[in-house]
Amino acid sequence: MRPLVLIALPLLGLAEGAAAQAPGDAPPMDCTYASCALRLSGRSIYAGREGREVASYGFFAAPQLRPLVELSDSASHYFAIVENNHRSGRIMSFAGRGVVTVAWVLLSPWDNRTLQTSDWITLGVGVAGTAATIVGHRRTHRARDALTKSIWWYNAALADPAR
Repeated sequence: MRPLVLIALPLLGLAEGAAAQAPGDAPPMDCTYASCALRLSGRSIYAGREGREVASYGFFAAPQLRPLVELSDSASHYFAIVENNHRSGRIMSFAGRGVVTVAWVLLSPWDNRTLQTSDWITLGVGVAGTAATIVGHRRTHRARDALTKSIWWYNAALADPAR
């Protein structure tokens, strides 16, 4: 089994009888909605009524929920959006803010003088940094929305009596 699955299953309290479970398999049948339903709070994801923390995500890292969300095709689809957008969105917005800050610092000593060629280049770089920040924020928000949808679909599949 992959190390991620070996780490995630004990955190979920699903380790009993799960040693033979292959990566990507659904949670065991004795995993009820009350004990395994996920919820998002801040940067952490909790499972069950007692609120065991099963995952969290950092500044650049998306939460490691892939083995869990494969219970549902819809949950897996939305989680792929999270994986594709979270890291790149955070990097773009962080880098964009840095570029805007540098451009602002370079243009700040401007004393009612005429803009020189280098000032226009700096201004253009600042505009590009602003655009990167906006695109990065959009990707980060897209990832956050997809994470909530992925958790919803996982919980819906978990509550399905036919599973």
